[in-house]
Amino acid sequence: MRLLHLAAVFATIAAPALASGIPVTDCDRLAGFDMARRLPGAPGVAVVSRTDDAVPACEAAMAAHPDEPFFRLLLARALIAADGDAVRILSLIEAGGASYPALAHAQMAWLYQEGRAGFTRNLAQARARFEDGCALHPDPLAAAPCNALAVMEITGEGGPADPAAGVAMLQELCSKGFATACANLGYELGPDGALPRDAARAAGLFTTACALGDLMGCNNLGFAYESGDGVAVDMARALILYGRACEGGEPLGCANLGEAYRVGNGIGADAVIAAEYFDRACDSEDAYSCFALAGMLSEGAGLSVDGARALALYDRACALGDDESCALAEAMR
Repeated sequence: MRLLHLAAVFATIAAPALASGIPVTDCDRLAGFDMARRLPGAPGVAVVSRTDDAVPACEAAMAAHPDEPFFRLLLARALIAADGDAVRILSLIEAGGASYPALAHAQMAWLYQEGRAGFTRNLAQARARFEDGCALHPDPLAAAPCNALAVMEITGEGGPADPAAGVAMLQELCSKGFATACANLGYELGPDGALPRDAARAAGLFTTACALGDLMGCNNLGFAYESGDGVAVDMARALILYGRACEGGEPLGCANLGEAYRVGNGIGADAVIAAEYFDRACDSEDAYSCFALAGMLSEGAGLSVDGARALALYDRACALGDDESCALAEAMR
């Protein structure tokens, strides 16, 4: 029941300026929010994958800088990724929310949205928390919950659909340089999105997002160049964009590079390099990469057969939601 009272706690407190004066830490590098940086130019990751390193790094940052509550929110993020103790996560978010309420609302919303760390998935609760965080505009950290709320308005998740309001919000955020909003609007205009399809406009939005530093925007622009969706086919350009996304920490960029090397699309086929990229993406919880690497290892497709590792990878892909991997794992036992 304590979860239901957080909105009232956070909404009554004004947000201070972004954390400053403390140099970049390993906590920032391993668990920094990619949509809400502690400092301008500070690192951020789309997915906290190295939880065994991220949790102690954020513990150390919090101990070294006890007066900076941002590190409490980063530690909470690392613990969420590690599927840690819900009670401690909630306590950290409450403590960080006293100074950074918009971001704390967003974290609570993500917990409900994803059903992580013992929290029950509840899209209506997630949308309500995003609304609370967005209402704290012009707090610069309110951009993240506003962006998420806009997507839910377009898709109708957690409440009534209002595509016009969602599009207007994403356009405003994008025009102000919030890169993820550009990428999200581009996605919704694409083949899997909820808006009427406009491939050329989507590619333009991905171009803007990538130029502003959004790694998913770079990946999606790469796919547009690979498939010729809204732009002329240019596999060389696609590979560069996938590489930029992958090196920045976006697992889909690594997965797409792995697939290109696996089949030899625009580059010489190389199973060893493909496996390296799939391995990186699998470590960041990309189910397809775990599945693809497992297949290469079970079949000996350019690699030595390793049934034990293949089974472990199928199990991991299964845990990440890939039903085919579940069946293949059972067949190998």
